[in-house]
Amino acid sequence: IQINAFESIGVENRGAYFDGSGMIRDMVQNHLMQLLCLLTMEAPVSLDAEDIRAQKINILKALEIEECHRGQYDGYRGETGVASDSATDTYVEMKLRINNFRWSGVPIYIRAGKALHRKGTEIGFKFKSLPRLLFNKGGEIPSNTIIFQIQPSEGIVVDLSSKIPGNESRITRTTMKFCYSDSFSEEIPEAYQKLLLDALRGNRTLFVSSEETEVSWQKIEPFLDKGELTPYARGQMPDTKFDLEWIDFERFCPVCP
Repeated sequence: IQINAFESIGVENRGAYFDGSGMIRDMVQNHLMQLLCLLTMEAPVSLDAEDIRAQKINILKALEIEECHRGQYDGYRGETGVASDSATDTYVEMKLRINNFRWSGVPIYIRAGKALHRKGTEIGFKFKSLPRLLFNKGGEIPSNTIIFQIQPSEGIVVDLSSKIPGNESRITRTTMKFCYSDSFSEEIPEAYQKLLLDALRGNRTLFVSSEETEVSWQKIEPFLDKGELTPYARGQMPDTKFDLEWIDFERFCPVCP
């Protein structure tokens, strides 16, 4: 599982706030943890807010952060409101695991940062490689992938291998895309519009409980402001410190034209 939350802008006029927070506190602890919980939780017994919250808490309790690497974009310390010797992270990548029956052995990677080469929030599920049998004797067929694009437009991509029609056994990549705005004529509300409406209606489903918040902070706290701070050029993607092949999200996103 891979989750990205990228911004192309820097801290802009939020330097004073962000410098006392950092990327882990500002994005990972709340937004990305919530995405991960909603993706990996077991089905609740009902759609009641408390039943959904209970399943998310179970994920957080089983969560383990194995590695965390931090970065800071060049020029950050010159931003308005930022300390000249700031050690605040503007980029972070993490490796995590969920130690439960369903997700045991599945590595999870999270990346979030500012002043990167593009803006986008997306989630990728990369399936296991096929064995070297039948159509894949040479091992050339890549893993199937499902991508959920959250921003800038909502959509889903399924990238898989399929047989080319005909008598020969030739395999090619096939990409299927679903875009919400193309399929529904109704205006899709902004995320905060729905949250404000839910608050007025007393619907707590999308709001984090105090127990969720406490468990999430317990998992994150040991990694706050810790470790080497690697500089990276503004407008570029930092080199990863993990030995893995990241999903080429730019090949599929944005989903909608």
